[in-house]
Amino acid sequence: MAIFGRDLVGREVVDSHGEVLGQLFDVVFDNQLGEITEFLVKIGADLNAELLPWVAKDGVVSVPVADVSRIATKVHLIR
Repeated sequence: MAIFGRDLVGREVVDSHGEVLGQLFDVVFDNQLGEITEFLVKIGADLNAELLPWVAKDGVVSVPVADVSRIATKVHLIR
């Protein structure tokens, strides 16, 4: 089953404990490899981006694809 980036945008992103980090804002692709490299997540207003292990800018964190454990109705992270 194929999943398109537009089908993922808007899904909740949760950490390894099931806590909501935010919503998937965008997906970054490597055009040469044809692979997803990063997920851009709009974090919740109650979260401090400086405490997260990923690069953040304007309330959006860049989560490397290696930090994603699975994608279902939510995007699940390994940390």
